[in-house]
Amino acid sequence: MRPGAGKEFADYILRRMSKEAACRLIDQLPLTASQKKILTEVAVLNLPQKQIAYNEGRDVKTISRRYNKALEMSVQPLAAYLIRLLECPAK
Repeated sequence: MRPGAGKEFADYILRRMSKEAACRLIDQLPLTASQKKILTEVAVLNLPQKQIAYNEGRDVKTISRRYNKALEMSVQPLAAYLIRLLECPAK
């Protein structure tokens, strides 16, 4: 797998889920509160990073770095969650 593909995978999965399911999943991930917040705002609620940066009084690059770091940290737990779903029998 090429570098960065894991982050793209995590971003894709979070954006394709319903908002409620994605928020529940993000709350279960072993991330800090700020990482959970940035994932929820960008991937689930689709808030522009420029708007988040303006609201927090920060640079857009700072928000982008925080979002990318949160995605990177969520790749392995998210993959494990999906593997568990695929291994479970249909309900």
